[in-house]
Amino acid sequence: MRKFGPILCLTLPALLAAPVQGRAATPDAGDPTPAGVAAAIRTQGAAQAVGNLNDSNDFDTVTAGIAAADPAWMALVPQMAPGLDSDSGPQVTTALALALPQDARLVLRTLDARYPALDPQSVCARPFGHDEVPDIKGYARRARAALRRVRDTGLRGLRDRCLSVLGR
Repeated sequence: MRKFGPILCLTLPALLAAPVQGRAATPDAGDPTPAGVAAAIRTQGAAQAVGNLNDSNDFDTVTAGIAAADPAWMALVPQMAPGLDSDSGPQVTTALALALPQDARLVLRTLDARYPALDPQSVCARPFGHDEVPDIKGYARRARAALRRVRDTGLRGLRDRCLSVLGR
């Protein structure tokens, strides 16, 4: 056993890290990444990928990235849209609303009335409670200010619609 002790100590971690045959290896066993979610959407489809994130309780990581207006997570929102359901959709709507004061232009680019979770009427209507945003009036002030800074002609209609819902 003495001869095998050092070899076992060196090879055991490698054996434990190897994927089990027949089971897909994940590139990162930790939190999901935008690249990993994008790959899952491409290979599994939006509904399956979003469902898997929900089942593994990893969807919070996705919505936290969206709420932080992280461009990499925000870029995934349109790809996820067809797979959002009655559980995941409201979470994305809330995350987009929380991102609005931080980067209104980025949020407006993701809005799409074809999907309930991305509908400007929903996102701009402050779809959260006081536990998520204790200062609702301050949030509305910051969101309106961020929206008014958006000058892109292609986003003007969405901006105005969102301002209307928020209350000018």
